[in-house]
Amino acid sequence: MSNTIHHLQTLVGLGPRPIASPANQAAADYIHETFCASGLEVEEQPYAATAWEHHSTFLEQDGERLDCIANAFSLPCDVTASIVPAASLAELEAAPA
Repeated sequence: MSNTIHHLQTLVGLGPRPIASPANQAAADYIHETFCASGLEVEEQPYAATAWEHHSTFLEQDGERLDCIANAFSLPCDVTASIVPAASLAELEAAPA
């Protein structure tokens, strides 16, 4: 169990690891090295990952800014649309498209 705690502490110690960040690569390298040191065969499957930088996020209704959070997995956009309140899945499904 102490090895598990050590590995978790090492990974947590890297701090936030957003996709394509140096800390994310450091975590991948650590896991790769740890598996290899344990005698496991490791096959990496590289993929192109774009770094995501948060510049600003806001939602505004009638001139009032509302709290919101950006999703790092969504593409950037600039959208103007009507707000349709929905308090349940049924209301959401019945909302105009």
